[in-house]
Amino acid sequence: EPIAYVEVLAVTEAAAGTGLAKRLMHEVEEWARRRGLQRVDLMVFAVNERARGFYEHLGYTAEFMRYVKLVG
Repeated sequence: EPIAYVEVLAVTEAAAGTGLAKRLMHEVEEWARRRGLQRVDLMVFAVNERARGFYEHLGYTAEFMRYVKLVG
């Protein structure tokens, strides 16, 4: 099933806390709806609690966790 995917969302420090990121995500969601897409996916680092909180506040839920181990 086709989905919308947000690769990177970043705003400048000056724009942080202004609602710009929220407006950008709203536009992504509207863009997806207009194209008949049922979902928006994105990835965020588990340690990025600020971003995780932001997306959860917007109604996004975690679907899976990826585990990695550096060995080299």
